[in-house]
Amino acid sequence: MTLAQLLVVQAHDSAIDRLRHQRTVLPEFQALADCDEERAHIETQRGEAAERRHALGREQKRHEDDVALIEERRNKENERLYSGTVTAHKDLQAIQAELDVLAERQEGIEDQVLELMEAIEPVDAELADFDAKLAEVAARRATVAQSLADSEATIDAQIEAETAARADAIVDVEAPLVAEYERCRADLGGVGIARLNQKTCEGCHLQLSAVDYDRVRKEPSDAVLHCPECERILVRD
Repeated sequence: MTLAQLLVVQAHDSAIDRLRHQRTVLPEFQALADCDEERAHIETQRGEAAERRHALGREQKRHEDDVALIEERRNKENERLYSGTVTAHKDLQAIQAELDVLAERQEGIEDQVLELMEAIEPVDAELADFDAKLAEVAARRATVAQSLADSEATIDAQIEAETAARADAIVDVEAPLVAEYERCRADLGGVGIARLNQKTCEGCHLQLSAVDYDRVRKEPSDAVLHCPECERILVRD
C-alpha cells in the first residue's frame, strides 16, 4: 500500500517540478527582455540625436552671443554718432561706415542663427518621437510585468496546492522508504519510482528481460524492488 502511495507522492513531485520549470520559462520573461532591448536601442538613438541637438544649440548660443556683442557695439557707436561729441565730418563718416559694417555682419550672423533654428526644429521633432516611443515601451513593459506577476502568482498557488497534497500523501509512507525514494529521485532526474506495466518500466520505458521479470514477479508483494535497467523503485500491479 505504501509503494502505491509513493506513486501518488511522485505524481505530486513531478507536478511541482513541472510548475517550477514553467515558472522559469514564462513567455513574459522574453517579452520583458525584448522591451528592455528595444528601450536600450531607442535610448541610444535618442542620445545621438540629443548630442546633435546640443551641438546645434551650442552653436546657436555662440552666434546669439556674437549678435549681442555687435548690438552692444552698435549702440555705443550710435551714441557717439548722435551725442554731438564727435563733430569732424571725417570722424562721423568713419563711425557711420563702422555701423554699416557691424549691421552687415550682424545680419549675416542672424541669418546663421535662423539656419540653425531651422536645423534644430527636425531634431526636436525627432527627440519628441523618441520620447513617445520610450513612453510606449514603458507602458508595454509595465503591462508585461503585471502579466508576469499574475502568472507567477497563479503558478505559486498551484505549487502550494501540490505541496500540501504531497504532504498529505506521504504521511503514511515509512521513513526508510521515503529516504530511498528521495535518493533515487535525486539521482534519476526527479523520478524515483515507477510502475511496472506488464514487463515495461514506466520510468525508463525499457522492457525487463524474461529472467528479470520472472525474478521480480516471484518477490514478496511488500518487497522494495528496483528496475534492473534504471534503478528506480518498481511498483508492481
